[in-house]
Amino acid sequence: MSSNMEDLIINETRKFVDTIATLNHIVASTNDQQLTRLIHKLRLIEQRLSLIYTFFMASSYSNTMRQQVEEEQDKSYNNNSNSNNNNTNRPPFQ
Repeated sequence: MSSNMEDLIINETRKFVDTIATLNHIVASTNDQQLTRLIHKLRLIEQRLSLIYTFFMASSYSNTMRQQVEEEQDKSYNNNSNSNNNNTNRPPFQ
């Protein structure tokens, strides 16, 4: 009886090993076939993200520069307004 049980365990173990070998072969062949394509897709995504990041940074820089120019213009306008107020006899604007 123990010999029969040992044979059953050995047979099940062999089936299990064969199944794992088959799965390993399927995974390996799938990796070989699709790996290049997947790497190419990842590179395209990386390039697009890089381009988006560049546009974002350019937009951020543009907004910062625009704000600085507007602040300088406001300061310049306020300075000119204050100096003009001192040279006239009219009341200042409120």
